[in-house]
Amino acid sequence: MAARALSPGINDPGTAISCIDSFSLALAQIVDRELPGHVFNDSQGAARLLIRGTGFEGLLKAVFAPLRQFARTEISVTISLLEALCRLAELTTRSERLALIGMHGRLIADHVDDRRVSQYDQRDIHQRAKRLQVLVGRFDGRDVDG
Repeated sequence: MAARALSPGINDPGTAISCIDSFSLALAQIVDRELPGHVFNDSQGAARLLIRGTGFEGLLKAVFAPLRQFARTEISVTISLLEALCRLAELTTRSERLALIGMHGRLIADHVDDRRVSQYDQRDIHQRAKRLQVLVGRFDGRDVDG
C-alpha cells in the first residue's frame, strides 16, 4: 500500500508516511524479541523438524527496501523512513539488529547523495542519518544483555 501510494499515478506521500508509521509500530513489537519457529513432532512426540519463519532481517528488508526505492523523489517520506529506523534502534540492544537497522539507514542516506536535493533538505536528512548512526553504534557491537 505504501509503495502504491508513492507511484507516479497516485503520488500520496501522506499515505506512505502513515504506512511507515504502522509498519514501524509492528516492527517495534519484535525488534528486541527472538522470533519463534515451529516444531513438528513425530508420532512418539519427539521433535523432528524445526521450521523458522521469516526473521527480523527479512521483515525489515520487506518494509524498508521497496519504500526506499519508491521514496527517491519524496523528501518527506525519506525523512519518515529514517525517523522510523531511529525509533527501532532506540528499542533494541541487539548488535545484529542494530547493524541491520544501520545498514538500511545508510542505504536511504546514500539515495540522497545520488539525486538533486536542496542543501536544506540534504542537511535535514543527514542529521537524521547521523542520529541513527549514533544510536546504532552506542553499544560498540556489544549486546547489553549478553
